[in-house]
Amino acid sequence: MPIPIDLIKKGNKDEIGQSIIETVKKEFNEWAGEENEIVLKDGIEKNIRKNTVVPLKLQFKITEDGEIDFSYRAKYSSEPPPELKLDEFEDIYENEEWSRTLKRPFKDFFELKDTGNKWIAKFESKCIRLFIRGGYYQLGNDFWIETESLSRVEGMYLLCKHDISNSIKEWIEKCCGEFKIASSISNLPSGFSLFWFRNPKISHNLFQQLKVSTYKKIFLRAGTGLKIGYRTYLNELLPEIEIANADGEESVYLQYEGSAEKINLDKHPSLGAVWLLPENLSQNSNFFIQIENESIEGYRQTYKIGEASFRELSNEFLPKRNKYNITIDSTSEFIQGNLIHHSGTINAIVDGQSFNSNIKSNIRQEIGLKFKDNSLLKWLVAVKNCGITEYNEAFETVLHSSFTGEQFRVQERKKSSIYLLDYLGYVDYNYETGKIFTLPAKLIAIPSTEGKKALLIGGRDEKLINQMINYCSGSNERISLTLKSQSEKNRLMLIPDSIIFETNDEKEFDNLARNFHLDYDKWYLLKLKSFLPSMQEYEEFIIGKGSSESWEKFGLQKKVFLKDTLKFESSIGYGKEYSLTECIPSYIPEYGLWIKQSYYTVDKNWGKYLFINRSSEKIRITGGLYLSNPQEFFINSSTLFIPASLPLPKAISRLIMQSSGEAPDFIELNLTGSRKKWYNVYKQNSPHLFENFFRFILDMNIDKANITS
Repeated sequence: MPIPIDLIKKGNKDEIGQSIIETVKKEFNEWAGEENEIVLKDGIEKNIRKNTVVPLKLQFKITEDGEIDFSYRAKYSSEPPPELKLDEFEDIYENEEWSRTLKRPFKDFFELKDTGNKWIAKFESKCIRLFIRGGYYQLGNDFWIETESLSRVEGMYLLCKHDISNSIKEWIEKCCGEFKIASSISNLPSGFSLFWFRNPKISHNLFQQLKVSTYKKIFLRAGTGLKIGYRTYLNELLPEIEIANADGEESVYLQYEGSAEKINLDKHPSLGAVWLLPENLSQNSNFFIQIENESIEGYRQTYKIGEASFRELSNEFLPKRNKYNITIDSTSEFIQGNLIHHSGTINAIVDGQSFNSNIKSNIRQEIGLKFKDNSLLKWLVAVKNCGITEYNEAFETVLHSSFTGEQFRVQERKKSSIYLLDYLGYVDYNYETGKIFTLPAKLIAIPSTEGKKALLIGGRDEKLINQMINYCSGSNERISLTLKSQSEKNRLMLIPDSIIFETNDEKEFDNLARNFHLDYDKWYLLKLKSFLPSMQEYEEFIIGKGSSESWEKFGLQKKVFLKDTLKFESSIGYGKEYSLTECIPSYIPEYGLWIKQSYYTVDKNWGKYLFINRSSEKIRITGGLYLSNPQEFFINSSTLFIPASLPLPKAISRLIMQSSGEAPDFIELNLTGSRKKWYNVYKQNSPHLFENFFRFILDMNIDKANITS
């Protein structure tokens, strides 16, 4: 049935009309500018992304010399590809809604394109452009950013074409509380006029952009607060309160349900339509926000503040997986989070010697040690499980609140951070589904050259760790706790401190775990090691799954992994006897290994190692075994050097990182004597334990490092 236009014209004066308008707005705001096509691949419907079109917004600064300096930002609803390059601009990502500044002279209409990623950013011609301070969008306050609607409280600039400037001037002089004509500013584009104004009272009757709305709405400001449940937020980094169409004179208060007390909120120091919550909010108590002596239409929304509790975490919510990371129903041998059921034998004599040093350690607990965890891990503990989109939002909120100034390579850091949190044992991340589970706390033995050490993996909270510090302080130097900070680069990825315990008597780990109701697993790392498939087993597994239909017939761009560069590169032709390809039909890449003209889907990292193994020369070692010799991997007495473009498969990464509790450094080195290359550098407590990975798991030789700066 057609919608009567009269209902829409009534707007907020009619409930049905307002509902229609809100529905259309919601659908439009959620549309990411994407054009998609559904195809049938392997008998399953798949989405192919055809194009993504996003708007370019104008922005400017006014220099000390009184000149206007124009530039642009792309505004997007879905996260751009990390390698997106819009014409000459790359690494454009600023936050989840805005690109970085794109510096170009003013032009009334133009487009920026990335044909490979099928993105187009358009700057459309307009008669009127409104600008608000960048701080309103959590961007630099020295910028004025193009916006689509009037603010009743913030000062705004208006850029318009000359042919309507008289009409705009009359409206500003008649209907705005403050104004000035700014057309004398140098460097204005020819044919345009500039005005500044504040407190518009009446709408302009010709231009929809200059409509003054008094319809107020209370909501939580985007990009603030850490959401942990339905209208529930973590008890730090509290959300800010924003009122749409505020006039700045409102008295805003908080009130708990069932209470008559009103708690007045402080105004934001620089934003007129934003108010701040008090820090001493009651936990898990519903409250609502209201404006004194005003009635806000619609349903009164309640919120609450919660806290993180690691005691609610469990492996039971995770699926059981086999050594190939495939979901199974087995009850005899599986990995479920950080619970490992292994039916095979563990080489406790050979491998176990790394955990049983005969050299005693001098146990000393640091005096006055206090622990405060980072907000991202607190959020992960509180939320328990989430999707990668929610994780990315939380990461950016914490990042921008933790570090001042412009942040670079944010997309790379987000992506790296979730993998590191997985490998270090804090979460379990499934790349294919984008699902993240926070793991329960667990104490595991790790290798040590003196004394005995244990690492705390999984979720935790500040109360637990500070109680553990007190426990160790009162142990009469039988056990100690150390907070091990990550490297500076890894702290910029919000990777938490490692919690390491040291003793000379392993029974102390049992006592500690029992006292705090935790599991202690002496053989955790060796069970994980025994669970690893060999290179041959993994290849047999993917072939056994059966071949798949490649994306070739759908005409999508593909890249081929090259041994010379260790990167996926665009390529027109390639051999299909043994090659690794990448194709991105939507936003999640698919990796395929061609073996004897058949296409098999494969884990990205395993696929790289299978290809490197096959394409490298072979050398013979003691015992008549043959190993591939890529001449890319190096080791010395305490360190592993792995090319950054060849990250180890997930289970091996977990094993190596959890043996020390440290994420690898990212360093540019010359280890081959030819040129510098970026490496992930792993510091190890017992390198000989891991040198055998390359021989017996990856079928590869690893060279001794001869470091050249």
